[in-house]
Amino acid sequence: MTPVTPGAASTATDSGISFTASTFPPSRTIGHSHVLSPAHRGLEPARLTARRPALKGGSRLRRKGYRARLLILHAKWEDDRSGWRASIRLPATQDSFVILSRLDALFPRLRDVGRGRPGGFRLRMIGVTLAEIEAVAGEQASLWVHLDPEDPLARETRGLQLSRAMDRINERWGRNAVSVGPLGGGRLDRVGTKIAFGRIPELDEFHE
Repeated sequence: MTPVTPGAASTATDSGISFTASTFPPSRTIGHSHVLSPAHRGLEPARLTARRPALKGGSRLRRKGYRARLLILHAKWEDDRSGWRASIRLPATQDSFVILSRLDALFPRLRDVGRGRPGGFRLRMIGVTLAEIEAVAGEQASLWVHLDPEDPLARETRGLQLSRAMDRINERWGRNAVSVGPLGGGRLDRVGTKIAFGRIPELDEFHE
């Protein structure tokens, strides 16, 4: 397997490269993946599913006092289980809305590759990893209230404040008490914390 450096904005399509936990040091990444049910292996169900681990990763960043500079979208195809991945830069953020926006920017690449496959677009697994993580230090109080509401800096600051407010509500009332976007009421809404082989989840993760 060809190694992929966390800092590289690289894309691997049908070359057979697949995601492994050892590619990125565990202490420097936050990642989640989900195996899709047969009825949800098309493009739009995969996109909606990917939002959940992206939001979960953003919540973990805020809880631990970190921010990330790189987002990696990784997937495995249904037919031969080969891997695909693409990455995009982040502006050193822990804002869920910024993370979701950059995640959506990667899906046209995945769509184009999937359409060219012999069996069409069918994914078995989708996952999101936040990399190039650093501690948030010396954060200053925001001055966004003095800016025009449509100023990009004002929107970004409001997004982070809203993300933190959602964390507090979900911690008190349970996961998905409040969410970004609609919930379908099915299995996709119940993508939660699992006991992985390499790490025991913290108690707070069951609220994310």
